[in-house]
Amino acid sequence: MNWRKLWLATTLLLLLAAAFPAAAQGGGAAPTPTPFWQVNTDPELNAQMDRVEADTAILRDLPPLSPVIRAFLTRDELLAYLIRKVAEEYPPEAARDDAIFYHAFDLMDLEIDLRQVQLDVLAEQIAGFYDPEIKAMFVISDQDVLTPTNRILYAHEFTHVLQDQHYDLLSRGLGDVRAEDLDSTLALQGLVEGDAMLITQGYQSRLTRNNPAVAVALLGEAFTVPAEALLAAPEILQRELLFPYTYGMSFTYQLFTAGNGFDLLNNAYDNPPLSTEHILHPERYAAGDDPIPVSVAPLDEALGPGWRQVWDRTLGEFYLREHLRTLIPEETANSAAAGWGGDRYRLYFNDETSETVLVWRTVWDTPEDATEFAAAYRGYGALRFDTPGVPTDASTVCWYGETETMCLQAGPNETIVFRVPDRAMIASILPFIAPVR
Repeated sequence: MNWRKLWLATTLLLLLAAAFPAAAQGGGAAPTPTPFWQVNTDPELNAQMDRVEADTAILRDLPPLSPVIRAFLTRDELLAYLIRKVAEEYPPEAARDDAIFYHAFDLMDLEIDLRQVQLDVLAEQIAGFYDPEIKAMFVISDQDVLTPTNRILYAHEFTHVLQDQHYDLLSRGLGDVRAEDLDSTLALQGLVEGDAMLITQGYQSRLTRNNPAVAVALLGEAFTVPAEALLAAPEILQRELLFPYTYGMSFTYQLFTAGNGFDLLNNAYDNPPLSTEHILHPERYAAGDDPIPVSVAPLDEALGPGWRQVWDRTLGEFYLREHLRTLIPEETANSAAAGWGGDRYRLYFNDETSETVLVWRTVWDTPEDATEFAAAYRGYGALRFDTPGVPTDASTVCWYGETETMCLQAGPNETIVFRVPDRAMIASILPFIAPVR
């Protein structure tokens, strides 16, 4: 994927510090007592910012309710800020648990240093952000000037200010990353970032329409945007980062057009999308097609000592897509995931042996959707283990590898995936798992 070209088209590299799903596992930390920024006091620069804020408020049809702190940070100051935030909010054990999740679904290597990847990508890619805790706007630049790119970035981030002032993002859970519910967190980010992207596009169009020379300036600035750290990151992190901007903008655009204005989009802050399914399929959000609750029984008794539960949460359609597409074509993966109705998985890890146990139950919208997914997952298993698998009964097929056994149970409306270190563990786990329906 050509990130520079994508940036030119949609100015997507506008990442909030909170937009990286692994970045805030520890919740909202207390604001730094001593300000780490210098407030802008340049009258001319403040006048330019006033103009951007006024134009943004008009475009978004939301009046500002109070002033916001305005500040510039250099790249070095941003890096120092990020290092401090990672140390405070993302300890090594949290990063390890995230890596266990990604590894269990074949999305990345278990030993990747997620904290360092996060620092590298954010330090490189953040061009501006709004901190809802300290109510401050930050522009990342080594010069206190508003270039055309800075103005567009500022419009994007000021949209977040307006969202926060009118809808109180933190109190609604729209400003934090909740590790226990990553799917719904990504959906909420799709609402917030998609909303801001609509205004970003509108502001950029207005800017270039009023002054065509700005388009040339934007083109020149785009070619200076670094992307080495982003391109070096695991693909799942790249796609995870961009999901709220790309699919979020499509989601909010459909709300905007369906409501012939901002009414439906504004209402979404009181009735937010509950899953990435809602972001991927706005018509299901509009129809009130909410996720079906699913549960998986604890496995502690079956597994015994040495195993700890890492996650008990929903995977969701976005991560289901990404899991499948590691081995099967993207179009097939997307189609197989599109009938998702709800899911839950329990993931256990043995710190001594670095082994995982995964039990993942998914409910489907229709029997046809369940059948399609089961067929796709049998293809996934065949590619992963280089064998079609062994049927063990009418509803179950298993794959036996040297270090892992994987089984798929397929029912009329549900599927269950088991992934364990050896086949003997399947017999230990099955008595604790409700039959597939």
